[in-house]
Amino acid sequence: MKEIGVMANYTGTFVNDHETAAYHFGNDNAECNVYLIRYLTKNTQESGNAWNRDMTELFLFTNGERNLLILNGEASFPEGEVSLFEAKYDEIGRRTREHRGNMPVRMKKHY
Repeated sequence: MKEIGVMANYTGTFVNDHETAAYHFGNDNAECNVYLIRYLTKNTQESGNAWNRDMTELFLFTNGERNLLILNGEASFPEGEVSLFEAKYDEIGRRTREHRGNMPVRMKKHY
């Protein structure tokens, strides 16, 4: 990407599918939720931890709610709704850390 100059001047957040070459572009990097869901699904299969499934369900539910808002011409979630998603995310995160010992090494770096 550097050689062909496509991303040389990009300054936003670069969302990618864990393409490490992309980490050198933009001001920040984020992995797309599809990639994260693949990670979570594989970890659920390997470890049997329920938090993986719960996080996947939260991502899918939140995305579904977002899509409904878009269909209804809304640009953002109603005030206060994001904090509900964040609280659920934090609660799942607490359980994640409790089960960290059963987690594959590649997942531990994220938690």
